[in-house]
Amino acid sequence: MHSAELSARVVDGLRVHLDGDIEQAGRIYSEVLSHDPLRADALHLFGVVLFQLGDPHSALDAITRAVALWPNMAHFHANLGEVYRALGRLDRAAGCFVLALKLRPDRFESLADVDLLLRRPGQFDNLPLPGPAHTELVPPAAIAATDRGFQLQSEGSHGAAVESFVKAAQLAPGVGLIESNLGQALLEVKRTREALYHCQESVRLSPDLPEAWDRLGSVYEALGRSIEARTCYLEALRINPDSSVVMNSLGRVLGDALCTNEAQVWFRLALQGDPDSVVIRSNLAWVLRELGCLDEAAALCRGTLENAPDAAEAHVCLGSIYHDQRRMEEARTHFRFAIEANPKFLLAHQSQGILLSEMGDLAGAELAFREVLKHPGHHSRALSGLANILRGKLPEADFAAIQRGLADPDLSDNARAELHFAASTVCDARRDISEAAHHLRQANGIRHAENYRTGRGYGAADHERFANQMMETCSSDYFERVLDFGLASERPVFIFGLPRSGTSLTEQILASHSNVFGLGETDLSRAGFVSLPELLGDKREAVEILAEIDRATTRKLAQSHLDKLEAVKSSARFLADKLPDNYLYLGYLATLFPNARFIHCRRDLRDVAVSCWATNFWYLDWPNSLDHIASRFAAYQQMMAHWEEVFPVPILHVDYESTVDDLESTARKLVDWCGLDWEPACLSFHESNRVVRTASVTQVRQPLYRRSVGRWKNYEADLGSLFERLEGLVKV
Repeated sequence: MHSAELSARVVDGLRVHLDGDIEQAGRIYSEVLSHDPLRADALHLFGVVLFQLGDPHSALDAITRAVALWPNMAHFHANLGEVYRALGRLDRAAGCFVLALKLRPDRFESLADVDLLLRRPGQFDNLPLPGPAHTELVPPAAIAATDRGFQLQSEGSHGAAVESFVKAAQLAPGVGLIESNLGQALLEVKRTREALYHCQESVRLSPDLPEAWDRLGSVYEALGRSIEARTCYLEALRINPDSSVVMNSLGRVLGDALCTNEAQVWFRLALQGDPDSVVIRSNLAWVLRELGCLDEAAALCRGTLENAPDAAEAHVCLGSIYHDQRRMEEARTHFRFAIEANPKFLLAHQSQGILLSEMGDLAGAELAFREVLKHPGHHSRALSGLANILRGKLPEADFAAIQRGLADPDLSDNARAELHFAASTVCDARRDISEAAHHLRQANGIRHAENYRTGRGYGAADHERFANQMMETCSSDYFERVLDFGLASERPVFIFGLPRSGTSLTEQILASHSNVFGLGETDLSRAGFVSLPELLGDKREAVEILAEIDRATTRKLAQSHLDKLEAVKSSARFLADKLPDNYLYLGYLATLFPNARFIHCRRDLRDVAVSCWATNFWYLDWPNSLDHIASRFAAYQQMMAHWEEVFPVPILHVDYESTVDDLESTARKLVDWCGLDWEPACLSFHESNRVVRTASVTQVRQPLYRRSVGRWKNYEADLGSLFERLEGLVKV
């Protein structure tokens, strides 16, 4: 079953559940979970069924897992509270109800539940007190060793601190807080597996100690086990629902898992309890940036810097926002301020390295990445940055650092995948194809498994359904109805195609013309399209709303889109948006801008497949699976065939191979398509100092080369079955 079918089955289960047929509902939920064990709504409802059938312990397990997957659902927390109440664990029940109330202040039944529990006389008189209440049972020497450990940590002597905490644990075995302190110290020196053991011991010995659960969550987070980390943070919050520290931790792990909407909720709750925290304010600004709320994020950073001008976290976040807005020198200034304020803040150096590589200062980028490598740790992102810049020229010492990282059993899955991608880049450039393929199999396998484990797996059937709906909506009749609805502006140029099909190269050639400004990859098309339900207060899907769009709505959307394009303040006649996925929204874009230029980039699908499989796309999930690559390409070909048949606006097709064979002919064709006079600078695109934000950042700084044409032949032994499937897809 695909996602839409599973959703329908959950609704079926809920319907019979509400009709009172609990056992049948349970069977339906169980069926859904057999197809998708991480389906949080089904897990939650299955837990409710188990509770109603008199099995609260199994219900506790199911609903706890559901809450970890969807931690922002107030009714999940409230139902978990009911299970805890039935089990007599009234302290945990109260924590669940408080969290439900924080997430949904309008849930009056949760407020009543909390009030009921807290008013019971003597209810909490005999609860065990965590931490310091047990210090009279700890030998003075162990307390002294613990204090010494904290002092050494504050002085930066983390190795010596571990020895002191080990001594404390030997002097006072079986004390949860001391085990937790040792686990935290081990985590700080990257001895993550040992830290895991001691933090697990801590929660076993002191299950009512919120600090123990928080620290265990940090260890799981370091290991890349985000679901387990969330479970621990939520357990800490059930014990202490007002902990801003733990709310911040939960927001952080959700943000790292790209659950940005959920993350911002917890950061906002954390900020209510600690409004002056630089860390929480910066974390909230980061997720707001990811959500596209750049103005609010920037205002939050600037407000932080007014009170704490040396807050490196706020400088890096504000610099990254300016980076997104292509205000490169302002971004560079804030990264420099962050480094001056805290030279050991590695994210500042890392961010500066990425910025400089996009600005074409590859030597400066290398220095920034090497600054990161001076500090202990494997630093997968910095090594990946170096590998992408230097490729086959990467020094052996750096390649050895990549191999050491891969040999570390404590390395998180995300960092391991990043290092495998880095190693493959170097091996491919050195013509060691078998080793490159090995690393790519490992990298993509890790990413594929992680995407599904965290509920972010690619839904091929859902994508195909969307594509079919879009094609059905955007028919010849539709275009005949809306053709004069949009703005007459000729300023937008949309460059699209599959990722790695030559969109960056095409944009770089065009943007070397004085009358074309290259915007890079913007998300304006998708964002505008998906905003339709909210904009119109309509609960239908965006594609259904598009079918009935009127002139006034079209003009409003087009003007908003154009205003955002023109925010770059460029005087160039044309603004080029080269997001590859714009091919999905061509019907929407032609409705908004019937006079825009549309340029379709094509390339041998086998070369595209290899390049996608070999690229570390952290924001895409389909390139990690050969099956998904094949299905995605098939849907793309079907859509492009549809546009070719019904699209009311001319499309220029540009073949990558033709560009490589005869750059000048392709460049002149692109310039002519925009109605511009020829400029020789378009042939020297690799000498441009414009900013390039793409996975092709280093390639477009080089003259054209032929080694990427027919590259698929190098990987025929590994990807032969995929190539056979692609041969049936005709170029459109």
